[in-house]
Amino acid sequence: MMQSAEKRETEESELLDGRATKTCWHCLVGATLKMLLEPVGIEVRSEVQVVSLPPKADLILIQRKAGGWTEAQRLLLADGLRDLDETTF
Repeated sequence: MMQSAEKRETEESELLDGRATKTCWHCLVGATLKMLLEPVGIEVRSEVQVVSLPPKADLILIQRKAGGWTEAQRLLLADGLRDLDETTF
């Protein structure tokens, strides 16, 4: 999802003045390049959407709908999972 220019600038500003908790190195480099290159007519963007759809991962999510696992449900789970008391695997 493409971020708005205003949001990117706010994030870059927060990163530069230490309010953000994670360091976005490409944002820091981008902000520096922006200061150097934009005055001479070179556009710098540090956040660019490169795919039209959000990324997907190949995984299988198994989640009970409510309450604890029934014996019938546990019997259908793989060894190692059936004895866990988790809601999601």
